Amino acid sequence: MAVLKQWFYRSLAVIVALAGIVFVQKSQPVEASITVSGSTYTVTSGSDLFNLLGNTDNYWSSSNVPPSTMTIKVANSITLPATNPILYSGLNNATIAIDFQKYQFYAASPTDSRIIISNTSKAQFTLSNVNNVSSSTSNLVSNVPNVNGSGTMTAYYNTYYGMLLSADYGASLATTNCSASITYNNVNYNMPNDVSYNQPITTYYVPINFTGTNTIIAGNTGQQLGEMSNINVINGTTTLAGGNGSVAFLGAMIYPYYNNTSSKIFNVTVAKSATLNLINNSTSPTFDFYGTNNSLVFNNSGTLNVRSTVSGSLIAGAGTNGTTINATDGAITNMSTIGPTFNNTMASKVFIMNLAANTQTSLVSQSSAPLLNSAAWGSGSGINVTSTAKLLTYSGGFRAGGLTNTTTSTIPVNFVSGNTISKGYTISSTPTDANSYDNLTPNNTKTNAGGTTVLSNALDATTDNGLLLMFNPPTLLVTGTNFNWAYSLASLTGADTLLSRTSGDDISFKVTGTTNFTVTADYQPTQSNQPFSMWFKKDTTLTALGTTPQTILSNSDMTVQNSVYTRTFDKTTGLLIKANNRAKAGTFKGTVDWTLVNGVQ
Repeated sequence: MAVLKQWFYRSLAVIVALAGIVFVQKSQPVEASITVSGSTYTVTSGSDLFNLLGNTDNYWSSSNVPPSTMTIKVANSITLPATNPILYSGLNNATIAIDFQKYQFYAASPTDSRIIISNTSKAQFTLSNVNNVSSSTSNLVSNVPNVNGSGTMTAYYNTYYGMLLSADYGASLATTNCSASITYNNVNYNMPNDVSYNQPITTYYVPINFTGTNTIIAGNTGQQLGEMSNINVINGTTTLAGGNGSVAFLGAMIYPYYNNTSSKIFNVTVAKSATLNLINNSTSPTFDFYGTNNSLVFNNSGTLNVRSTVSGSLIAGAGTNGTTINATDGAITNMSTIGPTFNNTMASKVFIMNLAANTQTSLVSQSSAPLLNSAAWGSGSGINVTSTAKLLTYSGGFRAGGLTNTTTSTIPVNFVSGNTISKGYTISSTPTDANSYDNLTPNNTKTNAGGTTVLSNALDATTDNGLLLMFNPPTLLVTGTNFNWAYSLASLTGADTLLSRTSGDDISFKVTGTTNFTVTADYQPTQSNQPFSMWFKKDTTLTALGTTPQTILSNSDMTVQNSVYTRTFDKTTGLLIKANNRAKAGTFKGTVDWTLVNGVQ
């Protein structure tokens, strides 16, 4: 039967040909290039990848329903088709891992070649092991696999629309909520030259995460490094770098235009033990908003390094409705610019820093003040410092205290708890982090008590260009030891008499790191039934010392200079004993303990 069917087909073909008509048999989809093992799908062409994600060639059907969790492995270099299919509806609730296995992919179109994620999608994507690298000065590349994987073609290294996954765009979507997400995991995208269409992260309203080691470098200045709704580094180290060293981006390195929350806040989040490096090599701001003015919020629990290497480049551009930096326990934050780090070109001049315990933060400007403003900062601005936070600032172009450019451009500094010491410096070299001043001698030092607020121009001298705020643990230093009272019984009277020390140094007290304190003393005798009592004399006040601590001094009893409190007592004051001629002769010993109280506010 099979032989007869083959003969009939050939005979029919001859008859039709004689009639002058030629039929070309349509090629069937080469589905053999999509291989399946459980929920893992392996593809060898861009068309196959689009078929799996967008169902462009009807791979999915009612009898072939996609799994809720799937992995797609790319087995070789591929070229993405010149189309923009929407993510297949059957995948809108799926968890999808796409592993490029360090192969490179190309784009058949610089303005297409992407899968569009709908704003109603809840799909959770992970894009892993991308290795798109080119040092070319042209976006065109020849002899790459064609979209079907059956030959070669001329294609593009990159597109306007990111790495494979993108979304719809437009002003109406500026605050669209979206429950989908894209996680970039171990992505190496390194295209440092100024070529057209090179915009590697373009997810618009779809939130993004980073895990593993990611290096994304785009030298293109005609667009942006990306348009996205957030940055969230979950673990590992992610480096986002853009610009070619001179020409501006189109608006900013990163456009947080398309925002995934109606609150209009662009969040940059770094988890504990994770690192984010943002490097801007252009004259444009690192961040700016277009179409709607949103707030920029850094939430750092790990290490955040933000650096602009070209003069005139700000971190937050003119469309920013204020900037907040939240550093949680142990976070390291370094922000460095050539010009001002933040200034009044922001739409809202609000600048807030919340520095929690054990954080290290530096704001460094090589040719300006970190906070440059022509007038006072906006309502609500302030720097909130806990007792063990450390903040270093540097004004490379000003000597106005190291933080703001003039005494009128002040910002409140709130010392939330504990005691913080502020140190002013005059230095010529640019610091790199919060520890850069540790081995230098400050010009001036001031102590700031917990619970107080100080304007930035009162932290140090206006002739300084460096400022360091750091925890100042309250300390008490007492000098003078081995005090003696050597008296003969014949020199004493029958009445109790205060006896001065006959040998030993003066007693000197020095207290640092606090402005509101007391000093207590207690006396612990070595022998019982000692024939004298121990006293402390301050001016006309006498305090009996025993095994229970007694207050002998307070901050108001001492001389203060540069936040250092001192008081010295000669041998006729301070420690004295009281005895009479009925005392038993002998040698007696004891110990006085000094304690600083209320040193930590």
